[in-house]
Parts: sequence; structure tokens; C-alpha cells
Amino acid sequence: AQVEKCRRDFYQMANDVIVSVYAKKIHNDRSTVDFGEQSMHVHVEYGDKTYDETIELFAEIDPQTSAFEILSTKIEIKLTKKTPAQWPALEKDTQ
Repeated sequence: AQVEKCRRDFYQMANDVIVSVYAKKIHNDRSTVDFGEQSMHVHVEYGDKTYDETIELFAEIDPQTSAFEILSTKIEIKLTKKTPAQWPALEKDTQ
């Protein structure tokens, strides 16, 4: 399968960050999101393509209460913030 980049965006509330990864014809049985303390690994298989990325998050999350849902045109990921605060970005500054 061809490895592709998928468009993604996010918005947030006090306690959660909602991330959308856009892809069509997602294979539910072969797509997953794994949550770490301050990262998430997104693996999406759709059509004959694959999107695979580990994202280092801006701040810590609660992996136990974070979740994802596969919809018809995207995967919606709910990250539960460990500490309620506004994140200036989704990803940790790597510089």
C-alpha cells in the first residue's frame, strides 16, 4: 500500500482536544489510534493507501479516557487533557 499524508485539523475545549484525520473508504478493521502519555500513533488504511504517523503532543493526555471513532470521511480522535489548559498548538515544539 502507498503511504500518504492525510489532511488533519483540530479544535479544543477546556478538557479535550478533538483531532480529525480526513480519509475516504477507511478500512475499520485495519485502522487504529494508540495513545501514549504525550503522543498518539495514528494508523489509517483507506482504499489502497496507508497513513501512518506518530504525533508528539503539546501536553500530556490521559490515554485511558482518550478515544477515537471512525466515520465515513474521517477518523475523529478525542484527546483528554491531563491538565485543563489552552494548547497553543497540537504538536510539541520540536525546535
